[in-house]
Amino acid sequence: MIIALKYCGSCNPEIDLARIGETIFEEAQARGWEMVPLERLAEADVLVLLCGCPRTCIDTEELHHKAKQTLLVAGKRLGWQPVAEEELPSAIAKAIRELSW
Repeated sequence: MIIALKYCGSCNPEIDLARIGETIFEEAQARGWEMVPLERLAEADVLVLLCGCPRTCIDTEELHHKAKQTLLVAGKRLGWQPVAEEELPSAIAKAIRELSW
């Protein structure tokens, strides 16, 4: 599984994006998933958009067209379903595992 992360600008964050991104990176290492920079998005199986609030300013059609699959974190929501901040990293990892083929 190859994963790319994109962070918003954190202008109005409800959540600690750095901590969540770090936890996703640790999970990826533990599972043997490869993390790639956005420059290699075309190679990624999943793009995780880490938005600090529900505005989702980085959720664009352009990114959706470049990514094979996209997971959207919008503040305390994953795919628009409420998730407690402390549960977000494990919920994201579970969602990535469920996208595995």
